[in-house]
Amino acid sequence: MMRAGARQYVVARPLYSEDSFNEEHKKVYRHHKTALDHVKQYFSWILMYEFPL
Repeated sequence: MMRAGARQYVVARPLYSEDSFNEEHKKVYRHHKTALDHVKQYFSWILMYEFPL
């Protein structure tokens, strides 16, 4: 026969406060390129290497 408390288990992990969790997982701002940015980069590369001054 099983006792009622026998189904519990222990988890070993650090406890986080909301502040410390947010500090470790801060959002990083990244500039997302648009299709126009890719087109500009493509044509600037072609102009630089195919038609050097």
